Amino acid sequence: MEDRNGTLWVGTNLGGAARFAGGRFTLLSPAEGLPHHDVRAFLEDRGRNVWIATIGGGLTRVAPNGSLRYSPSPTGFRRGASSRSPRERRRDLARLVRGRRDAAGRGRGQVFTTENGLSSNRVIALRAEPDGTVWAGTSGGGLNRIRGGKGRAGLTRDGLFDDLVR
Repeated sequence: MEDRNGTLWVGTNLGGAARFAGGRFTLLSPAEGLPHHDVRAFLEDRGRNVWIATIGGGLTRVAPNGSLRYSPSPTGFRRGASSRSPRERRRDLARLVRGRRDAAGRGRGQVFTTENGLSSNRVIALRAEPDGTVWAGTSGGGLNRIRGGKGRAGLTRDGLFDDLVR
């Protein structure tokens, strides 16, 4: 996917995601804080956030500054997220769901998983609406609607024809 700034976002099955900007690639993998290495889809919303769908790690919203390195200052995070262990980075990302800011204090990143309401961590398709709603199709978890940071799932038991939504 190419975002509005001209950055190219590329996903892989085993290596995570990469951004191509300024003539070079920047890797986004579990080592850099992405919840899972198997990336299936990208989406840029009206706020210029980039959403990354993964098979196994749910859905990640990356703030417009593009950083997955979250380390708070007065809010309880330590500086220097790049030296943190993968477990600490996952914990930091989980804290972002509760509204923490990124290392530079700009915007917010957010991770949606089954632990905070997503119906499945196997997200395979994304769509944005003009009103800011993001739709996430999953493999086995139906369709999820995310609006204003809150999600709602629709499954076959709710009338959806199939729980595999692409």
